Order: sequence, then C-alpha cells, then structure tokens
Amino acid sequence: MSGRAYDIIAIGDFHFPGGAASGPAEQIRAQAAAGYRTALIHVKGPVLKYPHLSTPE
Repeated sequence: MSGRAYDIIAIGDFHFPGGAASGPAEQIRAQAAAGYRTALIHVKGPVLKYPHLSTPE
C-alpha cells in the first residue's frame, strides 16, 4: 500500500436502513478483507429538505 491515509472514499447518505446502508457496509467489509482502507463521508440527501406527509393526500 502507498502512504495514503485511505485507499477508497465512499460518499453517501447512510442514515436510511436497508440497501442505502447495508450495501455500502458489505462493500466496506469486502474492501477490508482485501486489505483496503476505506473512509466514509456522510452527506445529507436532498430528500430531507422536503416535509414528509403522515397521511395520504
């Protein structure tokens, strides 16, 4: 490995359960098993700017 702090940087909105969080988690496990160092940068997704409706329109 080189002198870099990380080999891979993953950027995303990781707060949603399911595929949005579990997919990258599996990728990071595989990267770690292969000897790569991965950094995560959490970026709030644009969907959070809009109000969520609790009842159907």
